[in-house]
Amino acid sequence: MLLTWFGHSSFMIEYGNKVIYIDPYEGDYEKAADLVLITKESYDHVSRSVLKKITVDNTHVFGPKEIASEVLGCRPFVPNETITFEDNTKIQATAAIINRRDFHAESLGWLLTIEGKTLYFTGDTDVLPAKVGNPYAVIIPVGGTFTMSTKAAVQAVKLLKPKHAIPTHYGKTAGTTDDADVFKELLEGETDVIILQPGKGVPL
Repeated sequence: MLLTWFGHSSFMIEYGNKVIYIDPYEGDYEKAADLVLITKESYDHVSRSVLKKITVDNTHVFGPKEIASEVLGCRPFVPNETITFEDNTKIQATAAIINRRDFHAESLGWLLTIEGKTLYFTGDTDVLPAKVGNPYAVIIPVGGTFTMSTKAAVQAVKLLKPKHAIPTHYGKTAGTTDDADVFKELLEGETDVIILQPGKGVPL
């Protein structure tokens, strides 16, 4: 499995001959998608022009009800809803919660089981859902503002105990590279923290 970060919260996962995009917004997109996972209806989490570019006849698009009502062909998901594909790839929606009275966007995280490894993409959240187990890898926001802070992300990772933790949601609309560096320093010796460079993939 190859994981590529495009910046902000946009990722590509490649395995076998499959391509999955999460929150297609930032970056350059050249490959057609087998699956697109959207966390919420927000300009910095899904670009309509990018979505049009990467979707083909057999592309599956999943997202919360709010985005599904606006994007033709997008299947709405709710937390804990699960689908398993013929290759045993399993996708489960998780809750993503922001504890702010002025923040009302419907939001999801995604728990993916690919090639026997579980990857947890938390989405824009400052509260972790229960019962996600101990995933192989966690992709977690560290920029604060509309997500958990760096220190809160560290505490979440300590609870989840993944083999790898990948900071995201920094360097653009919120957070800086310093947040990612501090995140890595605070988890030194406990979890392998991978700080990705935009456009460069890392095997998991």
